[in-house]
Amino acid sequence: MFFPKISLAILAALVGFFNLNSRITSVNGSDAVRAYPDFWFWRLGHMDGPHDESKAYGISRDGKVAAGATLVVSFLRAWRLDIDWAMSTDDGVPPLFNELQVQEDLGKLWPSEDSLAVAVSNMTCENDYLYDKVNLDLDWCNSTVVGGTKQGQNAYAVQWMSEVLERAEEADVLMLPDYGGGIKYMKATAVSTDGLCFAGYGYAQQGKKGFWANTAMLDDDGQIRKWEVSITDEIIGKSLKDIAVEAMSADGTILCGSGTSQNGQQSHAFITTILGFDENVEGEQVLVLNSTILPRLSSGKQASGYAMTPDGKFVTGYSEGSKGMEATIWYFDETTGTWMIKTLGALLNSNSKNAKGTGIAYNNETTVGTVGLLMVIGNSNTVQDVSESFVWKGNPTEEDDGVGYFYDLEYILTKTGTGEASGFGSSWVLKTATGLSDDGTRIVGWGVNP
Repeated sequence: MFFPKISLAILAALVGFFNLNSRITSVNGSDAVRAYPDFWFWRLGHMDGPHDESKAYGISRDGKVAAGATLVVSFLRAWRLDIDWAMSTDDGVPPLFNELQVQEDLGKLWPSEDSLAVAVSNMTCENDYLYDKVNLDLDWCNSTVVGGTKQGQNAYAVQWMSEVLERAEEADVLMLPDYGGGIKYMKATAVSTDGLCFAGYGYAQQGKKGFWANTAMLDDDGQIRKWEVSITDEIIGKSLKDIAVEAMSADGTILCGSGTSQNGQQSHAFITTILGFDENVEGEQVLVLNSTILPRLSSGKQASGYAMTPDGKFVTGYSEGSKGMEATIWYFDETTGTWMIKTLGALLNSNSKNAKGTGIAYNNETTVGTVGLLMVIGNSNTVQDVSESFVWKGNPTEEDDGVGYFYDLEYILTKTGTGEASGFGSSWVLKTATGLSDDGTRIVGWGVNP
């Protein structure tokens, strides 16, 4: 299996809410959150056939497509979902399709093997495409899905190029094999908006290896080439090993993730820009990278980047500090010419925090003055649970400027009346928010139903 047991996939569609001049004004119970009729919460249902649990792992930058995995009998099955179609009804009133098998089964290519879908590229058409899952009109509008699968003793990063047919030999699927390490694991974690580039990581005998691929660049055998991502910060003279690429910029040229120190005792977040290609001393073609090992909170030994804005100027993830793992953002300070770290904190106010940012976007221009420049989603431990989803809004400043907020996503849904209006009340536990559209209006993730 790729992951432990999971629960029903959820979609919190925040269309319009963050585009309005709304604000949570305090954190002490005297909150002033206005309820809007276009702020909704949807379940993403399940795929056809017997199933138990499901997770949404990612959303396209345009907010139109979600991806994830559903546990069918004993195997994880990757899926893709057209969000607008899943939320559409004749009267436009939720609960919409919900449980009507809205997920396209991508894993049916390998029904007795695990697979998962993690990220999705954008659609390239507007409203002139035909999609209706019920009638099997599955127009992807040139979007692609990336993830991974394990096939017996081998693992592969996968890019699904179009709708899945019944037979694997007829499917338009690109597969990159693992590195032959002792642990059979390989997955793509990020894809550019045009679907041309994707990246991720797998295992070699020496540990994790990050990779980047461009579907237009082939090796001597006519296969898509895996370019290894090696991180060396030339300024501080430090290199990392065990590289995991977690996210990329919209154009696919900037990557972020994590690696470990050479002694393996500390982990670091990194950001790197692909400058081109060159030959190493052995005459092999390699990526030319400009890499920065991002700062950690003081006294911490662990950090990782998980998501970035489309332009790669801001990164979110986590860093260990004196009070545990805290959600953080990194940003480049033009004045000092260095990357800075800002802690967002956690939902649990204690010395045993465990939080991380998993998605980041720019706020709408009309709300920047009241809630700040950026929006971050993620998950954090709380008094009630080991993990619940959060939303942070604010500015990339070293000192707290008092703008924005950090709130439990379920709390926001309750305060706006969304939970009740959507028919689910406040009884769902929204465990993890995993993906955020570039305009900040749609969040995907997973939660536990009552």
